[in-house]
Amino acid sequence: HMSHDVVILCSDCHLEIDRQTKIRMKNMEAELRSKMGGKAASSVSPFVEDQQLSHIRSWAIALVRSREKMPTEKVERYEKTIRNYLASVCNHEEEKEALLNGKDEP
Repeated sequence: HMSHDVVILCSDCHLEIDRQTKIRMKNMEAELRSKMGGKAASSVSPFVEDQQLSHIRSWAIALVRSREKMPTEKVERYEKTIRNYLASVCNHEEEKEALLNGKDEP
């Protein structure tokens, strides 16, 4: 049996905790790699996560779950950032333009 504490956090605090957790995981990985030494350490690929995508995902979830509770400026900032990211990975010019102009449909 393992005990777990559940702590409800705002999206900004969640992002900071997530960042700190990843730092701790990298430190633990470095420690483990140094203990393994030699070929074994170099044959294990490191865990890499796209920080920008992590923020985009967290902000999108925050908008879906708590849009009505969030300040208007934050909603607008999150939406703009998400739209810009989606436009940057979009291959269709019409959809890209719609995203950048804040339209739901091309």
